[in-house]
Amino acid sequence: MSSKHKKVSRKTALFLDRDGVINVDHGYVFRPEEFIIFEDAIKLIKFSASKNIPIFIVTNQSGIGRGFYSFEDYQKLNDFFLSHFNDFERKKISISCCPHSPNIGCYCRKPKSYMFKKIIRKNLINVSNSYMVGDKLTDILAAWRVKVNYLFYINRKSNYFSIKKLSSELQNNVEKINSLQHIIKHIKKRI
Repeated sequence: MSSKHKKVSRKTALFLDRDGVINVDHGYVFRPEEFIIFEDAIKLIKFSASKNIPIFIVTNQSGIGRGFYSFEDYQKLNDFFLSHFNDFERKKISISCCPHSPNIGCYCRKPKSYMFKKIIRKNLINVSNSYMVGDKLTDILAAWRVKVNYLFYINRKSNYFSIKKLSSELQNNVEKINSLQHIIKHIKKRI
């Protein structure tokens, strides 16, 4: 088979928002001492890595654009977060952010889907077998626009009122969860 006709293998991926999904969202979190990671987030990321599923953290970080903290502060926090994982697991984790304030009108801030499109194209992601977990409607909309199949809206207090703002079609395609343990169970059923 010529290289021109080789079948391209596409992979399943796990997309996660950061604040509110991976860690407690205090608003503009950038100091390691304020970065309280949910235990189920660590478990989900380690589990996904063990199943060779790449993890893409896709986060709006308008605190950079607003001048609340620097890009270097953001990178230091990423390093602190990644220190919770071994070398193999770290290689499975990629972190992308939109550093702009909302009033800029950039093309990367969720609910726009530029960050997703870039990741999907670069990493040959099969969106029909991939997951998105977010705690805001903007997370869900960005993933929906690129046709990520398994959409999960997490609210650890089981408050799902904002989901009603979505179209009925999208509401029917979003599963409401209060723990990331549910994603592990979902993946186990499918592999």
